[in-house]
Amino acid sequence: MHNPSKCFIANSPPCSVPYKEITEIERWAVHVGCDPTQQVLYLCGKEGSGKTTVALKLCDKFASKVQAGACTGETAPLSRGPTLNSMFCWSHNEDSSRLTEVKPDKLKNLESFYKDIDIFVIGEVNAMAAASLALLDQTHDCYFQSAAQDSF
Repeated sequence: MHNPSKCFIANSPPCSVPYKEITEIERWAVHVGCDPTQQVLYLCGKEGSGKTTVALKLCDKFASKVQAGACTGETAPLSRGPTLNSMFCWSHNEDSSRLTEVKPDKLKNLESFYKDIDIFVIGEVNAMAAASLALLDQTHDCYFQSAAQDSF
């Protein structure tokens, strides 16, 4: 079982590339990422294509309203953030097909922990197993649906 007390908010480093020096496509991706009507921004590309630059620009833009991390321990340090397991308090076998719902106690803990977070930046989503991606989708659906109901 994952220890929820070990959850932490990423302390992403500032992007080292000035906005005026990023490519046109990176600017477009940052713009889309800042658009409140866009719920998902999926970045993909070869190594060195600017994915981390865009992610860090979004972290800069949203500062205290963002949680950043990655699905692998290898890439999570780029954002100084947690892995997905730590980000959502999943146990290491929780992405198995046996799990069909997010447990209410975990959802309540996540709601409390992420009450001030508006955006999640998650790196290396393309490296996720299908079951992990499904669990991520379900966790976000439950979290955002519950958060939206609380705001009415």
